[in-house]
Amino acid sequence: MKQVLWSLLFVTCGLFTAKINAEDQQLWVSANKTLFKQGSVSSSFYTELRTKNGVDDLSGLFAGPKLSFKLNEHVKVATAGKFIRLYNTSGDDQLQRLELEASFASGKLASGWRFGLRNRVEYIEKDSETNGRYRIRVSADKDASFAHIKRFHIRQEWILDEDYQLTEYRLVPFAFTLKDALMGAQVSYLLRRKSKTGEYSHVLGLAWQF
Repeated sequence: MKQVLWSLLFVTCGLFTAKINAEDQQLWVSANKTLFKQGSVSSSFYTELRTKNGVDDLSGLFAGPKLSFKLNEHVKVATAGKFIRLYNTSGDDQLQRLELEASFASGKLASGWRFGLRNRVEYIEKDSETNGRYRIRVSADKDASFAHIKRFHIRQEWILDEDYQLTEYRLVPFAFTLKDALMGAQVSYLLRRKSKTGEYSHVLGLAWQF
């Protein structure tokens, strides 16, 4: 309960901060439930809800399973399927997305830092038409022992279309995972920019892993 109260406090502060000088402010809330884990194979189910301009305007729902296989202590491959519904002023769109990804994670350094790289290919089907895109993400994580914080995170992601043209980038300059014996609760701030149009949005992310 204490961790939930901490999370809600950070959400409130984050929404207030994101509303300042923001063309668009969003809240992304997600939950990832581990279904089974045996040896190097694991399976999970992911759900995500997105709102914009406060919590009253629902913009998207995401849900689907994921299967991961750990090749060694540093390399992991995974495949996932997501069913997506996006809401806009003209109605709503239903999409299906297939994800294929490979990721690398370094070992923990003496300084407590870890570094990672993730490459993902996505095939998105909408109205019987399929398009692809590529996502490249680099990350840095630092163990911490501060109040209720377990770990700090930094992430940078580039999203490219089928012609390898940059369509969007996402920067997480600050995120942290809270200590909890039962589940991992992560709070993050995301600057999401669309490079072609120059539009940007501030996103407050709240994620649970259990």
